[in-house]
Amino acid sequence: MKIGNDWDIVLKDVFESEDFRNLILRVNEEYRKSTCFPIKQEVFNAIKLTPYKDVKVVMPKWLEFDNSKLTGKINALPQRDDIDLNVQEHLIIELYSK
Repeated sequence: MKIGNDWDIVLKDVFESEDFRNLILRVNEEYRKSTCFPIKQEVFNAIKLTPYKDVKVVMPKWLEFDNSKLTGKINALPQRDDIDLNVQEHLIIELYSK
């Protein structure tokens, strides 16, 4: 797999891993038998269009991220006030209660 920018270096070990090859096989099978979004050619658009050097990560206080190892850790479960996204919980509850 080649992205065409500095992500190729960052993700080299991931792209060469057995786990990634298996994931790609499974994803290809889903695209073959189902309608999937985004379209297959656009799956990696975010990293194709945004070089790694331009990525700015803002982590909430309850998460920790090690950029050099590409690992993360949950330091605490977030309280509702810690989540600054516009989430309408009632819509999630409505969807999953059907």
